[in-house]
Amino acid sequence: MLITDSNQCDEPLSERVAKACSASIGLVQLREKHLSAKELFDLANQLRAINHTYGSTLIINDRVDIALMTEADGVHLPESGIPIQVAKHWLNRKYVGKSVHSIQAGIEASNQGADYILFGPIFDTPSKRPFGAPQGLEKLKELCQHVSCPVFAVGGLTPENAKECLNAGAYGLAAIGALMLADDLHKTVRNFYKNF
Repeated sequence: MLITDSNQCDEPLSERVAKACSASIGLVQLREKHLSAKELFDLANQLRAINHTYGSTLIINDRVDIALMTEADGVHLPESGIPIQVAKHWLNRKYVGKSVHSIQAGIEASNQGADYILFGPIFDTPSKRPFGAPQGLEKLKELCQHVSCPVFAVGGLTPENAKECLNAGAYGLAAIGALMLADDLHKTVRNFYKNF
């Protein structure tokens, strides 16, 4: 999963997403909290067309309204977001995922019907240092053993440590910096897949 952050990108976001999708990234989460509703709507429409071209999935962060209006594939809720059941009611058969930062929150999200969970940060990453220490692989493993939905590991992921997350039970991987900052995105994605 590519989680977008245009502030970490040295090219237009739509170009970075097109490169990611052409490199076989199957899931894109549009997460641009600084944009106005109109700007986010316009960008989501652009990315929806790109994702459709490559057969990848587009999830909108936190904005059920934008997901509905752009016919995105679902919404990703922050840990303090609206209830999963409310999002599922409005989105009707689209994906509803949730970020969690503890095992208990992950179990609750799974019990409430989340289609997937984003758990982390697993490893140290500068953007998450203000929120405390990384969760680590043991907590990832424990969460994966206690929930019925797929768990994506996030936070400090690189091609070199990706396999550790999968070995701990993660269904998939989510990254911001490793993909947004990559000089050669295709090579970086290939290196991730090699470790799968």
